[in-house]
Amino acid sequence: MPSTSDMSRNEYGLEWTPVASSLWKQRGQGESASVLERNLRALARTSPGAVQLLHCATARHDVKFLETKDGVLAGELKLSTDFGWQTATEGGNVRALCSRRAPLREAQQIASQVDVSQTAAIAVAGFGMGYHVAALARKLRRSGVMLVFEPDVALLRAVLERVDHSEWLESSNVMILTDPDDAPTMSAAMTGVEGLIMMGFALLEHPACGQRLGAERLRFHNTLHSVVDAVRTMVATTLMQVGTTVKNLVTNIGWYTSCPGIADLAGIACGRHAFVISAGPSLERNIEELLRPGVRENSVIIAAQTVLRPLLARGIKPHFVTALDHSDISARFYEGLTESDVEGITLVIEPKASPAIPLAFPGRIRCVQDRFLDSLLGVELARPMGSLTPGATVAHLAYYLARHLGCDPVVLVGQDLGFTDGQYYSANAAIHDVWACELNEFCTLEMMEWMRIKRMGGHLKKARDQQGRAIYTDAQMSTYLVQFERDFAKDTAQGLRVIDATEGGLAKAHAAPEPLAAVVDRVIAGARSGGIESRLDSGERGSVKLQARYETRIRELRAGIARVGKVSRLAENVLVEMLEHHADQERVNRLIGRVQKLKDRVEKSDEAYKLVHFLNQSGAFTRIRSDRAIHLDESLSPLDRQRAEIERDLENVRQLASSADSLREMLDTCVLDPKCMEPTGRQQAEAAPGTKHSPLRNESSSRSPQRVWAVVGPAHVNSHDRAGSSLDPHAQRLVQTLSHLSECDGLEGIIVLSGDPSQTAAILCAAGADKRVVVRGINGQMSQQRQDRMGAFRAWARECWRGGLSGATCYDEVFEAVETAAALREVDGTAVMLVGADWSMLDPQLCSATIERYKANPEVCRMTFSQAAPGLAGCVIARSLVETFAGLERSRPDVPALGLALGYVPGAPVMDPAGTRACVSVEPCVRDVGRRCIGDSVIAAGRREADRSCVAERMRAVRDFMSNGDALAPAMLTLTIAHCDDELWASRIIGELASLRTDSTVTLLTDAECVDATSNLVRLAVEAGVHIHVRAAADIGVTGLRTLLHSHPDVLSIDFVRHDPVALSATGALVHCASSVEHAGQVCRALIEEMRLNTNVGAAHSRRCTQIVPRLVRCDATYELIEDFFDRWTTDVGTAVIDPLKAPLPGQRMCPLPIPRSYRERLARTAMFVNAGGLAAFDPRGIDETRGGAATVSAIDVAHASLAQCWRALLAHRRMASVIDRKF
Repeated sequence: MPSTSDMSRNEYGLEWTPVASSLWKQRGQGESASVLERNLRALARTSPGAVQLLHCATARHDVKFLETKDGVLAGELKLSTDFGWQTATEGGNVRALCSRRAPLREAQQIASQVDVSQTAAIAVAGFGMGYHVAALARKLRRSGVMLVFEPDVALLRAVLERVDHSEWLESSNVMILTDPDDAPTMSAAMTGVEGLIMMGFALLEHPACGQRLGAERLRFHNTLHSVVDAVRTMVATTLMQVGTTVKNLVTNIGWYTSCPGIADLAGIACGRHAFVISAGPSLERNIEELLRPGVRENSVIIAAQTVLRPLLARGIKPHFVTALDHSDISARFYEGLTESDVEGITLVIEPKASPAIPLAFPGRIRCVQDRFLDSLLGVELARPMGSLTPGATVAHLAYYLARHLGCDPVVLVGQDLGFTDGQYYSANAAIHDVWACELNEFCTLEMMEWMRIKRMGGHLKKARDQQGRAIYTDAQMSTYLVQFERDFAKDTAQGLRVIDATEGGLAKAHAAPEPLAAVVDRVIAGARSGGIESRLDSGERGSVKLQARYETRIRELRAGIARVGKVSRLAENVLVEMLEHHADQERVNRLIGRVQKLKDRVEKSDEAYKLVHFLNQSGAFTRIRSDRAIHLDESLSPLDRQRAEIERDLENVRQLASSADSLREMLDTCVLDPKCMEPTGRQQAEAAPGTKHSPLRNESSSRSPQRVWAVVGPAHVNSHDRAGSSLDPHAQRLVQTLSHLSECDGLEGIIVLSGDPSQTAAILCAAGADKRVVVRGINGQMSQQRQDRMGAFRAWARECWRGGLSGATCYDEVFEAVETAAALREVDGTAVMLVGADWSMLDPQLCSATIERYKANPEVCRMTFSQAAPGLAGCVIARSLVETFAGLERSRPDVPALGLALGYVPGAPVMDPAGTRACVSVEPCVRDVGRRCIGDSVIAAGRREADRSCVAERMRAVRDFMSNGDALAPAMLTLTIAHCDDELWASRIIGELASLRTDSTVTLLTDAECVDATSNLVRLAVEAGVHIHVRAAADIGVTGLRTLLHSHPDVLSIDFVRHDPVALSATGALVHCASSVEHAGQVCRALIEEMRLNTNVGAAHSRRCTQIVPRLVRCDATYELIEDFFDRWTTDVGTAVIDPLKAPLPGQRMCPLPIPRSYRERLARTAMFVNAGGLAAFDPRGIDETRGGAATVSAIDVAHASLAQCWRALLAHRRMASVIDRKF
């Protein structure tokens, strides 16, 4: 509330807690104390560690003190070879510690460089005589914090023995740092004053100290910057996430009031090893050690939720899993798990975690104490749950849980804190199952991992891993490292042990590196009797009988929160009046009395006010910053100061009112829902597709109404089929598509784009289409050309929602940007839902969920979509984006605009939209069906109609039916052309494939001696209407590649480095690969330049010009080449591929990533690989493996039998080997 008095220092919350003051209880006090004692007593409050060092140090004998005109002492340091860091001379054999003539004036000049109203945290390199530090401290006072680096403790003691700095040290927040690399101490120094770091940070140099400190100064700067960045990231994340945090907390109150806490687990594993398992990329290298007998029985295994499924897949059952992530996406880490799968595993969750997590976990759950929820419940209803230090990640939570259990040592496994080997996740990570629906010939797991890293953009930081190789980390991981090292320093100082058994990533201070195998040997050798399992089922649970009291308590708080909001608005009106009549001080003083009465009313709702204040952390930060600015501005007159305080409070009460409204709404929608108080009911955190959605017509009054139109197209229909008795298949599917759209909630109407609008309108009228359907004419020929172009982009990713060439999506196949933009302008629509004319399996419920998600937050979700199989749901795009895409289509009609928006763009990386709220969650069976649910192929067009009541059931029916179609012929055929004679049988096979399927693709693997034969096969495929891809190594030369290019394949892949195991693992492989990549780049650029100059290349073919795709295999020898290769060629040609090795190379770190099961099944059902000579490989990727000790099936001779016969035989072999589901 307004106050004309100066604010007290405690209003900032900036006081450090006094520590180590016991050092001085027995020492000199008051005036009788020596100069040194007074200085150290003042410094002990903020720098106990430095005080201990100073107390033990001996003052330097080579410091000379001089009288100055300023009336204070100056100092000179005699140069001596005893101090190797002194590398320069100044004035002979001495170096000044400050100005010899006017040290106070020099100090003021240094202090004048900083505007303390904009800078609340200052770091200074070098203490010298301390006058410049004193000038800054007096200027900053307690409104900020200063960190002073002085590594020469003996010199510092000598100065503090002669110069009395105690007065300003006591009245300011100054900390002395002595180690340039001690990030944990720097982090600890900023604990409690993180908000000040966000209010401006400056790093100053003391000229007299620069040369003296030498390289240590730069090390201090680097370490400090990393810590400051970490603090800023942490604070920014907290402020940004506080709304989500509170929403999750109140939504999880049912779990919190009924699940056991962790209080009873304290010390139950005292002295046992704890293995804290994270999902770092290096985990694959040593995780097998935990499978050894006796490990689980004699230790405690605690896993981050991200690694639970990979551990279970290997047969490793952790005792605990930790979770605290805010995002609903975290539920994917528990996909497919059953109660029996997690038997013996306890989920320990912070209540701020996403409600989707406890809903998804099928086993035991325990909750950590939370002060906000305890305040919500009140003293009488809150239980002693057991608290842990708040952690930044699940790994921190796991570490704190291990210490709570009494474990020592704690062993870190898979805690890379960096992107080891160019991977974001470890092998078999749960996210790989999510990505599986995008994988194909031109989208590999290795690519997805690399793009996941590079999407971090400016947040990435380069570092060195444990092997000394270049590695990326990011701002968040740097934050995690700082917090870990601070914790490790604290624990090791208490005699506890931390072991880093991570075989990759960044080194960690205060954690002793040791191989996991050696640690496991000790655990097994020190076997103990009895485990901890018997204690895990205990724990006090909340009483169901208290539910009525919970609800009563919440209603009372809700009323108090509403009162806070109401009173804040009344205060706002009074404050506005005070500003309007500020010149009338008599009136202002009366109004101050009214504000004080309102303040008293708020204080009567103290509990509710505290809860609102917690949610209003951003407002509180703004308030503190304003307080500080007013406090420091000595130029303000009393009236100006009062006005500034009124303006400060006006903004504050507005923020409070808004926060009160938000919290009340959270309680209304979450807590007052009876299901929310009952975890056994497992309330839905988000309605899953397949549940009826009500129309979203009541948008917020503060937001313009959203008018979403469905745009269907392009439609190519005939009025009757060939027999003339009924609608042709295209028309039938259009009618079915419109029927499904009519069931969607939230649509204003439907626009059908057609090259023949009159005929389309007549067909729809005859079919009784919805009256909201509008048919709009387009240029049919141009539309068909564009569809053909997009068809080539999507040919190898037809079953994938994303992942085509240049990232093309299934929505790009139907998106006519220019026509859609014009249509939206005509109907004054604000957004469009894109669907295809033949998307006859469209799911109305999933479409409704997509529309609803867009309308709930159109500013953030400007492009809203799902990962459902192609054809099941549309994509909603804001009109402004449609206009942008229309401009792109006019200038570059061959670019898949939506793929560009959702994909990785090297020059402008953004986080993957599929990991944001713009992506509507779908069930795994809807995402991973592995089929194209669009009626544009012989197979899909003949599908049976399935029950539309549940999209999941529909997908099971689709899977059953479409598997029969797969038996006709492979959808993806790869032929190895190793000899010119292979052309004969290969041409026959291509002809057979074209007659059996219209949606097939052929890949030809060729070499220099088979260029002509391959070119002939390409021409044959083009004439037969088969999409054709040729893959060759760059070392066959420009001439050979030019011949292939002029045969006009859809895609020409160029391997920059041959997949030669011997060459890739030989000595000098790095030099060889670098040379190969440079040569291949020159070849590619020559071909691309030729294509640009010769516009007739490919012009005679309606589909498109050939797409050149550079490829590079990922291995140890190419590791440092990948970044430049991928970014450069993705930018230049739209698509570059990072390929896996075909098999691990002996002695090499990098291995091919295991492909997810659903992708493996899709390949087994759709792909055939034919080796040289015409023998079909068992593995659809052509990798010669053995399964269960049996030889691979390679006796299917495609060269001498029909394709259909060979395909049926291969499917039978795969079914018998259980590669795919036995249904198929």
